[in-house]
Amino acid sequence: MNKLELSKLLTTFSLVDHRNVDPETVNAWYDVLGDLDVEFAYQAGVDHFRDSTEYLKPAHIVAGTRKLQQRNALDVQEARSRGVIGSDWPDTKKLPVAAVEALQADRVARRGVIIGGTWFETHDAYRQSVEQRSRDALPNASMWLGGNAEPAAPEYLR
Repeated sequence: MNKLELSKLLTTFSLVDHRNVDPETVNAWYDVLGDLDVEFAYQAGVDHFRDSTEYLKPAHIVAGTRKLQQRNALDVQEARSRGVIGSDWPDTKKLPVAAVEALQADRVARRGVIIGGTWFETHDAYRQSVEQRSRDALPNASMWLGGNAEPAAPEYLR
């Protein structure tokens, strides 16, 4: 990011933590943050204010930006492999909102399973469906499925 972007970033953050933003502050922060991407740095600051009561320091932005960039690189690789974005998209470039939403939808869709043409959100849902079909198809199926079976007639207990 350049100094103008950093100045805008610090001015925005000053609305939350009431810091004094002057040219000396911008220059000092620029020495630490100048090589960071402004979008990731902004998100790191927002995340810091959302999750912490500590006064925002340059190290918070650096650590948060690194974390966001690592997550983004993994998302970019996954999005490439699933065809959500082109193969030429760089790992360091932030994914557009539409690509992030498509990737999240793809992840949700892959969580479940299709068995016999029917979609099941979880394995438990599949198992419950099998048990219900067995109950519907077999008389006294609950006896085999661990349900409450009717007691045997007295003449069979002798």
